[in-house]
Amino acid sequence: MAPKRILIVDDDESVRVGLKEMLEASGFKADTAKDGFEAGVLAIQKTPDVIILDLKMRGLDGFSACRLIKANPLLKNIKILVLTGYPSKANCEKVTKLGAERCLAKPAAKKKLLKEINDLLAA
Repeated sequence: MAPKRILIVDDDESVRVGLKEMLEASGFKADTAKDGFEAGVLAIQKTPDVIILDLKMRGLDGFSACRLIKANPLLKNIKILVLTGYPSKANCEKVTKLGAERCLAKPAAKKKLLKEINDLLAA
């Protein structure tokens, strides 16, 4: 069985690199994007199973990226897990209404993040 593909979208390079290393060590195939625009392009090219999405980014932010991905018939079934440094109730409610399945505070413990990803993949 091919490894599940995860797209990590964050404007912080250290977050992208750290998550990519952790996910690949856990058996996933991981790609990275630095903003919402790049996320949309890679989502079409790579069709990930899960997108880990930051909210606050320059250019196309996580809210807009989530809305656009979920509005695209080819991408709407991709699970979106928001990982944000701004996990307010309002932000999490807003992005969930736009289609995200989960909203977690950054940084998230490795065990918690892997559990959430695996739960999304099993759903």
